Amino acid sequence: MKKRWGLMMMWWAVTTVYAGECPSGYCTQGDCENGFGTCLWEGRSKYEGQWQNGQKTHGKQQFLSVQSDRDWYDGDFWNGKFHGQGTLRWRNGDQYVGEWKALPEGHGKRDGQGRMQYANGQVEDGLWQQGKYQGPASPSPAEPPVSVALSSGKGRPVIIPTSSGKRIALVIGNAAYSGVKGLKNPVNDAQAVAKTLQELGFEVLGGGYSDLSQKEMKRVIREFGAKIAADKNAVGWFYFAGHGIQLNGANYLIPVDAQIEKEQDVDSESVELAKVMAEMDNAQNRLNLVILDACRNNPFLQTFKRAWTQPGGLATVGQAPAGTLIAFATSPDAVADDGPGRNGLYTGVLVKMMKQPCLTLEQMFKRVRTEVKQLSKGQQLTWESTSLEGEDWYLVGCH
Repeated sequence: MKKRWGLMMMWWAVTTVYAGECPSGYCTQGDCENGFGTCLWEGRSKYEGQWQNGQKTHGKQQFLSVQSDRDWYDGDFWNGKFHGQGTLRWRNGDQYVGEWKALPEGHGKRDGQGRMQYANGQVEDGLWQQGKYQGPASPSPAEPPVSVALSSGKGRPVIIPTSSGKRIALVIGNAAYSGVKGLKNPVNDAQAVAKTLQELGFEVLGGGYSDLSQKEMKRVIREFGAKIAADKNAVGWFYFAGHGIQLNGANYLIPVDAQIEKEQDVDSESVELAKVMAEMDNAQNRLNLVILDACRNNPFLQTFKRAWTQPGGLATVGQAPAGTLIAFATSPDAVADDGPGRNGLYTGVLVKMMKQPCLTLEQMFKRVRTEVKQLSKGQQLTWESTSLEGEDWYLVGCH
């Protein structure tokens, strides 16, 4: 055991030399300030994942050595420290999967629910505190379920009464495209999201929509904007599954009746995401979420008269209205498959995580990212852009 902890301390000492920002010249790929990037401290460590304000937020950190095996951590960070959900694997085969807590000084430690499996077969599964195993988790006494869907607060969440603001959702799934091959999952995805939101206390406009034309999409987006603008305490949720295209840095959602033969047709035949953002900005309501499962291959390449010169997938959103979180099914400029099952990979995981109690919105989307990455074997990395600030938000309160 002393040998294992010696290795661990060596790993800590090396990988936290630059626990904060990635030093100039060490960012070998991507964006190591606000985006997805790789920071390589040659001979020391390598981090590949998401960054916010120059700090690691979610990704994989590896200790580099001449040996073939490496210590590595894959999960959440806070101020460069392990914090949240993550997996640490030592080179000797020991592995911990569970919760971590960053300390004001020092490194993040195992803290909360977790499972430690040693290379010799020994297992410690249960509660951890300050890196020490406390024993198996005791079942909590039965409590009545919380019926209110959205909560907010600092520290332990405080449930918001229903009268504090309406929860309004616009859910669209477009699959039956004209002139191009249709999609299998978006309608199923939209139905699953709409049903889950209704269970969580949201008013889902129209019960959810499928296969909308451009005119219909613009109409329901205007109705959605009017609804959230009528209540300054309202929480808005916009979900779109279907085809999406980026053009000159702007994102466009594709209606089923779109006829696109050249790049110039995109603006006139589609619905720019900026229209949704404009409705939210005008509403000035309390909180908005935009979920886009629209990062598929461009279906119109076969109809284009000239070569498409834009990147695939969707682009990052430059500036979102205050109090907005935008979630993408995969990274900027990347595409994701429709999926082999009834639901797409991203939405299938999202719906499951939406029902989990006592998770902040940020924690919920991090767990979505972790599971999607695992199920796609690292091929699909979900993405969020947020302007949330202040209090923590919970989709489901703590029981």
